[in-house]
Amino acid sequence: MLEFHCSFRYTVVGNRSKNAMEIFVKILYGLMFFCMGVAIIRYRKQVYEWTGKFSWAERYLWSGGTVIIIMLLGCVFIFLSIAYPLGALDGMIGGWPESDARTELSS
Repeated sequence: MLEFHCSFRYTVVGNRSKNAMEIFVKILYGLMFFCMGVAIIRYRKQVYEWTGKFSWAERYLWSGGTVIIIMLLGCVFIFLSIAYPLGALDGMIGGWPESDARTELSS
């Protein structure tokens, strides 16, 4: 008889195995930051009224520089919300990448 076993406990991503809870938390953070980015872009007028003018942005980015900075901040949140769950920031966030003991021993 042919048996098929399927387990979602571990998923190998790169050189590191991640359990399903870590992946779920990354996706949850990604959705949260995506919603924050969309909200910042959608409600930029209210954010502008709440924060006031950034004098350096108005000076170097002409009139409306503060609104441009607020929109760029929203776009950065959206970019990070996509990059973080996909693992693009794993080497940058969380310290040094974990070393593989097998490659150290074979060298």
